Amino acid sequence: MPASSSLVELTKDEHPTVRREAINVLPKIKYEGPDYIVQLETIAASDSNIFNQKAAKEILQSIQNGH
Repeated sequence: MPASSSLVELTKDEHPTVRREAINVLPKIKYEGPDYIVQLETIAASDSNIFNQKAAKEILQSIQNGH
């Protein structure tokens, strides 16, 4: 399994901090796969942690603006 796939899986972790770290690492390695985009949209809309929601929204906006 590629590292990016493993990181996308970590965005689904039960611990909010783990999810946030995975959310923030993927853009640093310039990963924008459709699986990550869908997960960001899910996190932005419904994550139980407001900081994760905010991080996901910011990353989605950055991706939409072409960085």
